[in-house]
Amino acid sequence: MSVKIRKLVAGQVLMREGDPADAVYIIYAGQLRVYRRDLTTSGSMVDLALLGAGEIIGELGPILGRPRSASVQAIEPSEVLEIPASELLDVVQQHSGLVRVIDTALRDRSDLAATEIDALTAKLGLSLPPEPPVTHAPAASLTCMPVPPHDPAVVYPKSVDCASCGMRFSALSVQPRRDQPAERESDFHNVYRSEHNPYDYEPWVCPNDLYAALPADFPDLADKHRLQVAPVVEGVVAGWETLPEFNAERTFELRERALELTLALYAMRGLPKTRLAAVTHRLAWCARERGDAEAEKTWLARALEHYSAAYSEADLGDVKEDLRVQYLCGELSLRLGDATGAITWFAQALQHPRLKEYASWERMLREQWAIARATTS
Repeated sequence: MSVKIRKLVAGQVLMREGDPADAVYIIYAGQLRVYRRDLTTSGSMVDLALLGAGEIIGELGPILGRPRSASVQAIEPSEVLEIPASELLDVVQQHSGLVRVIDTALRDRSDLAATEIDALTAKLGLSLPPEPPVTHAPAASLTCMPVPPHDPAVVYPKSVDCASCGMRFSALSVQPRRDQPAERESDFHNVYRSEHNPYDYEPWVCPNDLYAALPADFPDLADKHRLQVAPVVEGVVAGWETLPEFNAERTFELRERALELTLALYAMRGLPKTRLAAVTHRLAWCARERGDAEAEKTWLARALEHYSAAYSEADLGDVKEDLRVQYLCGELSLRLGDATGAITWFAQALQHPRLKEYASWERMLREQWAIARATTS
């Protein structure tokens, strides 16, 4: 049997979206980021999950005979156990715990009906072990929250440990096939016509202490900041009429409240300006969706301030990120009525020495530059 341990350095890509599914991986140590390309934009990536020790990666591809649906990258030195696809069934049949993991993945994350899953597992010779007896913790226990109500056809629960209080809870994540925007606006806001809006599930909030963050930032809470979470949260919720229940299926109201918590906690944590910009920009989208033009302008102005500071004060370290931030500074300036400022930002980005390597960004910059010029003539 050729099962082996693979060591990954920080930044190393374990698998890429579209690659053949030739192995399954179990994380032995470290943390890995799961992301995929957003088909509605060129070059934009969407973070799906942050996985740690004991979690399994890529189990569906070999079973379903499909290519990789997402990319996976180590964000710190990591080790994974690699199981070749050709040997997966032998390993699974020896370890009943993996059978349940695969069955759960098929039911939660594949697009197969229950009868198709049962037929597939039977064909593969996988026999699901009986459910373990349910034990109930004492009422005073705060170690784990119940899974919130949800529609499994739309979302699936992901077990998350709060980086602040240690509580384990379930964050609801949208099934990738359900993330189908009807259109994409020029500042990258997706417009959804469906009943469920994927934006509602973006921020994660611990239902116990209300520690909140976008998934990519959720685990990385420094020890020095843990004692500051409670007073920051108290300052935010003091302005709310009622305290919402976050261990519930997500709504627009919960999304907006979660983003307010996230913004305050990001400021306390001293996160980069690009992260503050990401949250304030999302709050502007919330105001846009509810038709509050004045609130949208207020949040767009704050987002522009953060994007501008990010460009001026830090090395963004990546050409596409450099172009993205300049583009958004121009786009938000244009939306705020500052066509001259928008022209300056777009023109500056169009002078980037490596712009020709990124044709889609060049096209978007030229289109918005032309729109800004037209508003001044």
